[in-house]
Amino acid sequence: MRKLVAAAVLFACGCQRSPGDWASPAAPEAPATGARFDPANAGTIRGRIRWEGDVPNPPPFPSAKSGPRPNPHAPRVSPVTQGVAGVAVFLASVDPATAKPWDLPTPSVEIGGGLIRIRTGESAAAVGFARRGGDVAMSSVDGFQMLRARGAAYFTLPFPTAGQPLTRRFDTAGRVEFSSATVEYWASADLFACDHPYFAATDSDGIFALTDVPAGRRELVVWVRNWHVESVEHDPESGLIFRQKYRPPVEHRVALDVVAGGTAVLNLPLSTKDFDPR
Repeated sequence: MRKLVAAAVLFACGCQRSPGDWASPAAPEAPATGARFDPANAGTIRGRIRWEGDVPNPPPFPSAKSGPRPNPHAPRVSPVTQGVAGVAVFLASVDPATAKPWDLPTPSVEIGGGLIRIRTGESAAAVGFARRGGDVAMSSVDGFQMLRARGAAYFTLPFPTAGQPLTRRFDTAGRVEFSSATVEYWASADLFACDHPYFAATDSDGIFALTDVPAGRRELVVWVRNWHVESVEHDPESGLIFRQKYRPPVEHRVALDVVAGGTAVLNLPLSTKDFDPR
């Protein structure tokens, strides 16, 4: 993990609860946002994450079910602008009371077709953001699937048929990594459940914006999945891969000064050397 500015990143994120048989003990309420927010003392952070050098084309993964499948975490780089899509960008250590009121849409999680996607409105990506303490619906899009969650939440949900969602509430700080607990071992995605709304994913041109940011010295975190595989586990009888672990994500941390009414700008390059093992 390369750092532009050395600092500890503290970001609030995820846990669980679901109705009926899936119910779990009550967790502390997420703090309210916006109690002391002052729009007159806020600015904007805008920027672009771009790719430098040759764009990697990692080999596909073998699949006993449907043939070779592409690596879901290969960089998505615009051939025109070199912008990198689907990169998570967020602020660290923001007091929820001084943040703007929550304005991020509620996501849902979909598994199927060899992918796990976080759907937010009309868009679907391998990363998404939910309010800590909010309910998130999860479902299969193509029949029997099993969705595994690890990290800040720990569960495995079975989906016997498509289109029948189950719901979980994420209450504990941290990143939740979703993966498939079936033969689609390569499929994975990430959900950040957050105490403040200053989270975004870059668009197809690598552009992002965080608005109404409280003025002052802020630490911006740029977070992106690593496509390199760290380890695999094989079924002892069939010899097929049933679980796969990717190398740790890449993070860049940048200190920015946000001025009331102003715009702080970040242009950050990524390249293959960021993702290579050290």
